[in-house]
Amino acid sequence: MNQEKILLTGISGFIGGRVAQYLIAKGHQVIAPIRKKTCKLKPNKNLLICSYEELPEKVINEEIDYFYHCASLTSVNCEDQDLIYKTNIELANLVIKISSICRPKIIFFTSTISIYGEIKNSILSFNQKINSNNLDSYGRSKLIAENIIEEYCIKNDCRYVLFRLPGVVGYG
Repeated sequence: MNQEKILLTGISGFIGGRVAQYLIAKGHQVIAPIRKKTCKLKPNKNLLICSYEELPEKVINEEIDYFYHCASLTSVNCEDQDLIYKTNIELANLVIKISSICRPKIIFFTSTISIYGEIKNSILSFNQKINSNNLDSYGRSKLIAENIIEEYCIKNDCRYVLFRLPGVVGYG
């Protein structure tokens, strides 16, 4: 198996942390920017941890195979709705800025079913309508972020995969 270089945001969180553990266990080289110093994972030969500010210089001459974007603010980890909105959009813009430097083959973007607004059925379908008038700050910010990523990928002939996950954060 070839060792692939993967850029991964959100390793301090529940989903990103587990994705990082999996990729490292598979022998991939992971570059992971963090916002806070509370990350439980420690740098090793397959894990380079840096700040978001250092990230452009860390990837400038790197050939990144995949970019997994798992970082976001939610109402679980932040009460400030304006900060949630602002941060999630800033993170999407950072994804496209960094992607324009390192040109990953595929961008994997972790979004949320909160982009649908209040869901009245217990089952979502592929043709579920987005009710943009009924979104909280988190859902609205992730919908805008999806559009930012999609627009970049279409313009730059970059493949992307979008995961709209239910509100699963932490144990229990």
